[in-house]
Amino acid sequence: MLRYIAFAMVLVSLTGAVNEQGAPTDHWTLARVINHGLQHAPRIQAVNERLKAASLRSSGSEAAYLPSLDFGASHGVARALPSDGESPYRSNFNLTLSQKIYDNGETGLNLDVSRIGHDRATLAALQAREQFVLDVASAFYHLCSVRLSLTVSGAKLKSVEKQRRALKQQVEQGFKTPRDLVRLDALQQRAQTSIIDAEAAVKKAVADLVRLSGIDGPVTAESFALISPAATEPVFPALPSWEQTFEARLAKFDDHQADKEIDLLRRKNGPEVYVTAQGGYGASDYMGTGEPIYDRDAASLSAMVELKYNLWDGGRKSRDLGAALADKAADAATRRDTLAQLKANLDTLGIDRDRKLAALKSARLLMTMERQSYKDLETAYREGKTTYLDLVTALDSVTQAELSHDAAYFALLELSAKFRYYEGTTYETLAR
Repeated sequence: MLRYIAFAMVLVSLTGAVNEQGAPTDHWTLARVINHGLQHAPRIQAVNERLKAASLRSSGSEAAYLPSLDFGASHGVARALPSDGESPYRSNFNLTLSQKIYDNGETGLNLDVSRIGHDRATLAALQAREQFVLDVASAFYHLCSVRLSLTVSGAKLKSVEKQRRALKQQVEQGFKTPRDLVRLDALQQRAQTSIIDAEAAVKKAVADLVRLSGIDGPVTAESFALISPAATEPVFPALPSWEQTFEARLAKFDDHQADKEIDLLRRKNGPEVYVTAQGGYGASDYMGTGEPIYDRDAASLSAMVELKYNLWDGGRKSRDLGAALADKAADAATRRDTLAQLKANLDTLGIDRDRKLAALKSARLLMTMERQSYKDLETAYREGKTTYLDLVTALDSVTQAELSHDAAYFALLELSAKFRYYEGTTYETLAR
């Protein structure tokens, strides 16, 4: 019973609940996108169906212990050639109740396999949900990053155009030569190219997020709530040990299931014992005789013990068992390699966190310095204490510093979400 309660809880959590976010707003927040995707994304729908299938297989295996009640009937004509003079009518019906008392342990092993498969499917569904939330969050952060990049590039272009208009007036008044405009023209062209690239990146990011989350209807970049870089660094949870990760827990289920399947093959390779009981009621050849059915009916009871032992089959069962053992060993080796890579990834995450935290702090400090430098040069330029080339160079530097800071911040946000995935809390922290 606890298994099915867990299954129901997982199924509800996979479908999500948009109402938890309150009434829908005009903008798609990260939490709203995640919960919408959990209800409509094709990959989550596929996970739900696989989980239902595993639950049905498990309950079907449990039903194998129950008796089976079967009804059969056949009516028609059949004539021998040449005719033997008997009635051509054939009729038969039967009702049979049968029960497997013991079947060489196959039912129990199949039930164990199906239960392990159900528990594994439940855990795999939780992993799929966490991976989905991580993927949506990464796509959402990328969209915010490229949107900010577009904003910074637009602001740079406006500043360049403003400086160009001022310089052009000086050229027209004879204070500057036309050659002085060449530098600003080149900078303006680069800014326009950056905007074109940023606009394309924004459109692609929107399309990727819409496809991933299953959003229907027309949406634009402005339809999504923009996350702006905060003044503080993202919070990182402690990394769990590799044994607590989804991958390690799923590997244990795979090992356990493989052991049960091998045990089932071994039982088929040796002596097989079956104990069955059966009761039936039926009648035959009553049609066309004029006799009542009860004159031709009969009841039966039976209890049977059956022993089967294969003396020779050309080595087929032994080879099947050997092939299954080899497949099991190969799968186990693959899982060990996957877990070794997992351990390396967890170690790398800690290194990446320290490196990206340092990079964000450095980028934030550089951005502050470049902004102050540009502000001072702008004041000096208005007072005639510096040239426009110094101002243009400072503008290019502050733009690059802002872009680097934003990219470093969202890279850190994405890394924090990956930490949450390994901890198993991306849904709890990002979708609620």
